[in-house]
Amino acid sequence: MTGGSGNNSLMDLAETLRRRVGGEVLVREPLARHTTIGLGGPADLFVRAMSVEDLRQVFLFAGEHNLPVTPLGCGSNVLVSESGVRGIVVQADGDLQDLFIEGERCLAGGGCPLSRAISETARAGLAGLEVLYGVPGTVGGAVVMNAGTRNGCVADTLESVTLVGRDGSVRDASAAELGLSYRHSALQEQQGDVFVAQAVFRLRPEDPAAIRERIARYADARRASQPLDWRSCGCMFRNPESDSAGRLIDAAGLKGLSEGGAQVSDRHANFIVVSPEATASDVRRLAEKVRRLVQERHGVTLEYEVKLLGEWPDE
Repeated sequence: MTGGSGNNSLMDLAETLRRRVGGEVLVREPLARHTTIGLGGPADLFVRAMSVEDLRQVFLFAGEHNLPVTPLGCGSNVLVSESGVRGIVVQADGDLQDLFIEGERCLAGGGCPLSRAISETARAGLAGLEVLYGVPGTVGGAVVMNAGTRNGCVADTLESVTLVGRDGSVRDASAAELGLSYRHSALQEQQGDVFVAQAVFRLRPEDPAAIRERIARYADARRASQPLDWRSCGCMFRNPESDSAGRLIDAAGLKGLSEGGAQVSDRHANFIVVSPEATASDVRRLAEKVRRLVQERHGVTLEYEVKLLGEWPDE
């Protein structure tokens, strides 16, 4: 779906889809505008879904036209190739960013920024989500990844989710059904076939001042240990069992290693940071070099925590 005739076809598809959804539909939208690392080629079609019905229509439309669907949250934890992403990239907006507090429960839309869910529940005197402070992205993305920090993870407080499926179905699922484990959920095997429209967290009452104090400590630790002044995807690799990716990379002497405009951070070795001239290919080549050298020096194969989107030359 590239080139002149491909663009004409995309325009036709976009026009048809605009009649079915309330959100914006863009053609060949550069995904560099929508990722924290600021890199990546275009999406064939980019849709801002404003409601559960929009998500249903996107999936049904994709099925009718045999198009893949790629969910995109706030653009953290992803690396998009220069060639971009085929099919439809969908981002949750509008009603899908709503947040409600009902008693000791927080009901957050899949597109709600996780930072907002943390701050609003803390303000309401509900503890549990603050352990995720510093995790970028949306509530939906955090559920899919079972995102977490050394202080806790999504699975600690998640009660249930509302899922929209590729067949247009809408169903609720309990946290127990999601196969949650370290930085993993069963939803990762269904990406492109399911979208987290809402998540419900069961929290516990606590003095807001005490929660704010913990958040302040987490913020100080994050500022001291992470390259927050640089563009990155976040942590590049998952921590191996009983070890940390950052420690292994550092012990291999790889801090400062570079490829084009990408460099292993001097502050935290599990971050690859980029300069303005960097490309997504620079980041991928450097990440693969790090994986190879860590394997050679430690006998450990690092697995990506960052999701690679689009078409890559070696795939």
